[in-house]
Amino acid sequence: MSLIYIRDLLGHTSVATTEIYAKTNPRIKEEQLKKHSASVAAAQKYSKKQKEGLIDWLIHIKKISRFSLIWQGLLELRVTLQRLSKKQIDTPCQKGYNSITA
Repeated sequence: MSLIYIRDLLGHTSVATTEIYAKTNPRIKEEQLKKHSASVAAAQKYSKKQKEGLIDWLIHIKKISRFSLIWQGLLELRVTLQRLSKKQIDTPCQKGYNSITA
């Protein structure tokens, strides 16, 4: 995770302040993980149904993300085509022709 996100989460004004907290002694980190991970019981694992539900949800999110990217691309293409069509209409020949026929 980027330190910038952590900085924003903690409300620090500088990434340098966040770096102080990000740099830890590996030995202390290992001790703390061992100490606090003991409170998580092994019986709290996901059931087969929960795992399947999570996998289905992740697949759904992946499909939505793909659709979102495709949709965004189509919208950008539409804007580009609109800009191109305006440029064609605004060419000197078109303006001259339109003013003659008007």
